[in-house]
Amino acid sequence: MDCSSFNDAVTEQTVFLIRPEALHCENHIVHALKQDGFKILDRKHLAISPEQAQAQFAATAVDPNDLDALDGYVGNLTGAAGSAVVLLLSRFNALDSIKSLMGPLDLLEAKDFAPTSLRAKFAVSSQKCAVEATETFEATEASLRIFFPDRLRTTLPSVEESKMLLEEALYPVLTQGLTMLCKEKPANPTVWLGKWLVEHNPNRPNVADV
Repeated sequence: MDCSSFNDAVTEQTVFLIRPEALHCENHIVHALKQDGFKILDRKHLAISPEQAQAQFAATAVDPNDLDALDGYVGNLTGAAGSAVVLLLSRFNALDSIKSLMGPLDLLEAKDFAPTSLRAKFAVSSQKCAVEATETFEATEASLRIFFPDRLRTTLPSVEESKMLLEEALYPVLTQGLTMLCKEKPANPTVWLGKWLVEHNPNRPNVADV
Protein backbone atom coordinates (compact mmCIF):
# COMPACT_ATOMS: atom_id res chain seq x y z
CA MET A 1 0.00 0.00 0.00
CA ASP A 2 1.38 3.39 -0.99
CA CYS A 3 1.14 5.77 1.94
CA SER A 4 3.18 8.55 0.38
CA SER A 5 0.32 10.60 -1.05
CA PHE A 6 -3.43 11.00 -0.93
CA ASN A 7 -6.00 12.17 -3.47
CA ASP A 8 -7.63 15.49 -2.72
CA ALA A 9 -10.99 13.77 -3.11
CA VAL A 10 -14.25 15.34 -2.04
CA THR A 11 -17.62 13.63 -1.78
CA GLU A 12 -20.00 15.52 -4.06
CA GLN A 13 -23.54 15.20 -5.36
CA THR A 14 -24.90 15.57 -8.87
CA VAL A 15 -28.44 15.47 -10.23
CA PHE A 16 -28.49 13.10 -13.19
CA LEU A 17 -31.23 12.79 -15.83
CA ILE A 18 -31.94 9.80 -18.04
CA ARG A 19 -33.80 11.63 -20.76
CA PRO A 20 -36.94 10.29 -22.52
CA GLU A 21 -35.03 9.07 -25.60
CA ALA A 22 -32.86 6.80 -23.42
CA LEU A 23 -35.49 5.61 -20.97
CA HIS A 24 -35.47 2.13 -22.49
CA CYS A 25 -31.75 1.92 -21.61
CA GLU A 26 -32.27 2.79 -17.94
CA ASN A 27 -30.92 -0.51 -16.59
CA HIS A 28 -27.75 -0.28 -18.68
CA ILE A 29 -27.15 3.33 -17.68
CA VAL A 30 -27.74 2.67 -13.98
CA HIS A 31 -25.37 -0.29 -14.15
CA ALA A 32 -22.68 1.93 -15.70
CA LEU A 33 -23.17 4.52 -12.95
CA LYS A 34 -22.75 1.92 -10.22
CA GLN A 35 -19.74 0.39 -11.96
CA ASP A 36 -18.15 3.85 -11.97
CA GLY A 37 -18.60 4.15 -8.20
CA PHE A 38 -21.71 6.31 -8.01
CA LYS A 39 -24.17 5.77 -5.17
CA ILE A 40 -27.84 6.42 -5.91
CA LEU A 41 -29.29 8.49 -3.07
CA ASP A 42 -32.71 8.98 -4.65
CA ARG A 43 -34.55 8.10 -7.86
CA LYS A 44 -37.71 9.46 -9.46
CA HIS A 45 -39.63 8.44 -12.58
CA LEU A 46 -41.65 11.43 -13.68
CA ALA A 47 -43.07 13.39 -16.57
CA ILE A 48 -41.06 16.60 -16.44
CA SER A 49 -43.25 19.68 -16.71
CA PRO A 50 -42.37 22.63 -18.97
CA GLU A 51 -41.76 24.71 -15.84
CA GLN A 52 -39.31 22.15 -14.46
CA ALA A 53 -37.55 21.87 -17.82
CA GLN A 54 -37.22 25.66 -18.08
CA ALA A 55 -35.80 25.84 -14.56
CA GLN A 56 -33.37 23.01 -15.29
CA PHE A 57 -32.22 24.73 -18.48
CA ALA A 58 -31.66 27.98 -16.58
CA ALA A 59 -29.60 26.08 -13.99
CA THR A 60 -27.43 24.06 -16.35
CA ALA A 61 -27.24 25.71 -19.78
CA VAL A 62 -24.06 27.39 -20.95
CA ASP A 63 -26.18 30.30 -22.20
CA PRO A 64 -29.48 30.44 -20.25
CA ASN A 65 -30.62 33.33 -22.47
CA ASP A 66 -30.50 31.30 -25.70
CA LEU A 67 -34.23 31.12 -26.44
CA ASP A 68 -33.90 28.80 -29.44
CA ALA A 69 -31.90 26.32 -27.36
CA LEU A 70 -34.44 26.68 -24.55
CA ASP A 71 -37.37 25.82 -26.83
CA GLY A 72 -35.58 22.76 -28.18
CA TYR A 73 -34.55 21.63 -24.70
CA VAL A 74 -38.06 21.92 -23.26
CA GLY A 75 -39.60 20.22 -26.30
CA ASN A 76 -37.21 17.26 -26.12
CA LEU A 77 -37.69 16.80 -22.38
CA THR A 78 -41.46 17.23 -21.97
CA GLY A 79 -44.85 16.64 -23.52
CA ALA A 80 -45.05 13.89 -26.12
CA ALA A 81 -41.44 12.97 -25.40
CA GLY A 82 -42.61 10.96 -22.39
CA SER A 83 -41.20 10.50 -18.92
CA ALA A 84 -37.65 10.69 -17.60
CA VAL A 85 -35.65 9.32 -14.69
CA VAL A 86 -34.02 11.74 -12.29
CA LEU A 87 -31.30 10.40 -10.01
CA LEU A 88 -29.50 12.02 -7.13
CA LEU A 89 -25.96 10.62 -7.21
CA SER A 90 -23.05 10.79 -4.80
CA ARG A 91 -19.38 9.94 -5.25
CA PHE A 92 -15.89 11.23 -4.58
CA ASN A 93 -15.26 13.96 -7.16
CA ALA A 94 -18.69 13.31 -8.64
CA LEU A 95 -18.83 16.48 -10.72
CA ASP A 96 -15.68 15.71 -12.69
CA SER A 97 -16.41 11.98 -12.84
CA ILE A 98 -19.88 12.39 -14.31
CA LYS A 99 -18.52 14.56 -17.13
CA SER A 100 -16.10 11.82 -18.12
CA LEU A 101 -18.72 9.08 -17.86
CA MET A 102 -21.28 10.97 -19.97
CA GLY A 103 -18.82 12.05 -22.66
CA PRO A 104 -19.03 15.12 -24.92
CA LEU A 105 -22.41 16.64 -25.70
CA ASP A 106 -21.70 16.56 -29.43
CA LEU A 107 -22.59 13.04 -30.59
CA LEU A 108 -19.91 12.79 -33.30
CA GLU A 109 -17.26 13.98 -30.87
CA ALA A 110 -18.48 11.48 -28.29
CA LYS A 111 -18.29 8.59 -30.75
CA ASP A 112 -14.84 9.63 -31.99
CA PHE A 113 -13.12 10.54 -28.74
CA ALA A 114 -15.16 8.80 -26.01
CA PRO A 115 -16.66 5.69 -27.65
CA THR A 116 -17.35 4.00 -24.30
CA SER A 117 -19.16 7.03 -22.84
CA LEU A 118 -22.90 6.99 -22.14
CA ARG A 119 -23.67 9.51 -24.87
CA ALA A 120 -21.66 7.63 -27.47
CA LYS A 121 -23.65 4.49 -26.64
CA PHE A 122 -27.16 5.82 -26.07
CA ALA A 123 -27.61 9.32 -27.54
CA VAL A 124 -29.83 9.81 -30.58
CA SER A 125 -28.34 13.18 -31.52
CA SER A 126 -26.52 16.08 -29.93
CA GLN A 127 -29.91 17.49 -28.92
CA LYS A 128 -31.32 14.17 -27.75
CA CYS A 129 -28.20 13.34 -25.79
CA ALA A 130 -29.62 10.50 -23.66
CA VAL A 131 -28.22 11.74 -20.34
CA GLU A 132 -27.34 14.98 -18.61
CA ALA A 133 -26.14 15.97 -15.16
CA THR A 134 -25.31 18.99 -13.08
CA GLU A 135 -21.61 19.80 -13.30
CA THR A 136 -21.22 22.51 -10.64
CA PHE A 137 -22.24 22.95 -7.00
CA GLU A 138 -24.52 25.83 -7.96
CA ALA A 139 -26.30 23.81 -10.67
CA THR A 140 -26.71 20.88 -8.29
CA GLU A 141 -28.30 23.11 -5.66
CA ALA A 142 -30.69 24.54 -8.26
CA SER A 143 -31.64 21.07 -9.54
CA LEU A 144 -32.22 19.84 -6.00
CA ARG A 145 -34.77 22.63 -5.59
CA ILE A 146 -36.52 21.44 -8.76
CA PHE A 147 -36.52 17.67 -8.29
CA PHE A 148 -35.50 16.85 -4.70
CA PRO A 149 -36.48 19.82 -2.51
CA ASP A 150 -36.70 17.60 0.58
CA ARG A 151 -33.03 16.72 0.20
CA LEU A 152 -31.77 20.25 -0.27
CA ARG A 153 -29.10 21.27 2.20
CA THR A 154 -29.19 24.73 3.66
CA THR A 155 -26.00 25.56 1.79
CA LEU A 156 -23.95 23.31 -0.43
CA PRO A 157 -20.24 23.62 0.42
CA SER A 158 -17.96 25.05 -2.20
CA VAL A 159 -14.85 23.18 -3.32
CA GLU A 160 -12.72 25.52 -1.22
CA GLU A 161 -14.89 24.98 1.88
CA SER A 162 -14.83 21.21 1.42
CA LYS A 163 -11.06 21.18 1.03
CA MET A 164 -10.63 23.33 4.13
CA LEU A 165 -12.86 20.99 6.13
CA LEU A 166 -10.88 17.96 4.98
CA GLU A 167 -7.53 19.60 5.63
CA GLU A 168 -8.50 20.68 9.14
CA ALA A 169 -10.61 17.75 10.35
CA LEU A 170 -9.77 14.66 8.32
CA TYR A 171 -6.31 14.74 6.80
CA PRO A 172 -4.28 15.11 10.04
CA VAL A 173 -5.77 12.03 11.69
CA LEU A 174 -5.88 10.10 8.41
CA THR A 175 -2.23 10.87 7.74
CA GLN A 176 -1.31 9.68 11.23
CA GLY A 177 -3.35 6.51 10.77
CA LEU A 178 -1.81 5.69 7.40
CA THR A 179 1.66 6.30 8.81
CA MET A 180 0.94 3.79 11.58
CA LEU A 181 -0.51 1.42 9.00
CA CYS A 182 2.70 1.52 7.00
CA LYS A 183 4.68 0.72 10.17
CA GLU A 184 2.39 -2.07 11.39
CA LYS A 185 1.76 -3.72 7.98
CA PRO A 186 -1.29 -5.70 9.21
CA ALA A 187 -2.71 -8.64 7.27
CA ASN A 188 -6.00 -6.80 6.66
CA PRO A 189 -5.06 -3.11 6.25
CA THR A 190 -8.61 -1.91 5.57
CA VAL A 191 -10.05 -3.39 8.77
CA TRP A 192 -7.00 -2.27 10.79
CA LEU A 193 -7.26 1.32 9.54
CA GLY A 194 -11.01 1.42 10.16
CA LYS A 195 -10.55 0.33 13.79
CA TRP A 196 -7.66 2.74 14.29
CA LEU A 197 -9.70 5.68 12.99
CA VAL A 198 -12.60 4.79 15.29
CA GLU A 199 -10.30 4.56 18.30
CA HIS A 200 -8.47 7.80 17.47
CA ASN A 201 -11.46 9.87 16.33
CA PRO A 202 -10.69 13.38 17.64
CA ASN A 203 -14.43 14.07 17.97
CA ARG A 204 -15.07 10.97 20.04
CA PRO A 205 -16.22 11.93 23.55
CA ASN A 206 -13.70 11.11 26.24
CA VAL A 207 -15.80 9.32 28.86
CA ALA A 208 -14.05 8.36 32.08
CA ASP A 209 -14.74 4.96 33.62
CA VAL A 210 -16.91 5.08 36.74
